[in-house]
Amino acid sequence: LEDIGFVWDHHQLAWEKHYEKLKEYKNKLGHCNLPTRCPCPAHQALSTWCYRQRDQYKRDLAGKKSNLTLKRIKALEGIGFQWSLRSYKMKPPAVNSCASFQE
Repeated sequence: LEDIGFVWDHHQLAWEKHYEKLKEYKNKLGHCNLPTRCPCPAHQALSTWCYRQRDQYKRDLAGKKSNLTLKRIKALEGIGFQWSLRSYKMKPPAVNSCASFQE
């Protein structure tokens, strides 16, 4: 079935697609820390996904059920993902350049 493109885990595939988009975003803008509500319409879906990753991370830390695996945590941390944006200060040029990034 794999030879004809059958996908066994749609959740994993969706996670990987968003992760790749986040890496592209970082390559273009130099960071991967989208705010919870990104003002740029082109990034609202990715911003929501980042919010969900942070939420799943908090759930994991609290001992609650979470879809965020250790492998995913390491992947996100490997590209500089911040689990809390309160401690992360985004520079104004990065915020302003958000609209110039085309997916």
